[in-house]
Amino acid sequence: EQVDLIVPRRADCSTLIRSDKPEFNSNITTRVNTKTLDTFIKEESIDMSTVDFLNIDSEGSEYNILEGVKENLKYFNFIFIEISNDPSRFPGQPLFEEIKTYLEHRGFSLMKVSDYSTKGWGDAFFVRNDLVIPREFIVKQSVHRRWFEVEGYKIYGGK
Repeated sequence: EQVDLIVPRRADCSTLIRSDKPEFNSNITTRVNTKTLDTFIKEESIDMSTVDFLNIDSEGSEYNILEGVKENLKYFNFIFIEISNDPSRFPGQPLFEEIKTYLEHRGFSLMKVSDYSTKGWGDAFFVRNDLVIPREFIVKQSVHRRWFEVEGYKIYGGK
């Protein structure tokens, strides 16, 4: 599917959803081809038994990406996802509780969420329910710095 990618001055804020927030506001758009992750995985014959971590930070399209990977969601043990609680950030964007409910209904539990009260957005870390990682094994955790240390190894979620 072809869509317009909105390209603001800050390159890390490109989005598919119009926003009135200054950091996302731009008259510059470029037409891009998109496909779901399920389609990409199939077309590229990706061996999903080698993948267990999904990181989604797409400036408002996180829920759509989850919907587009529902066939392969069963392969992921960890999901690190940007969340929002500000309905004006990207109008129509599903907010944190909707994403949380979506993932809970698909066998994931919320392990940690950053404080999103001041900015209206943050990050959330979900773990598959049947994956055994007792909370006491998480020796260090930092959503702001985007990593979690579990039993001596770090699980990175971005920057």
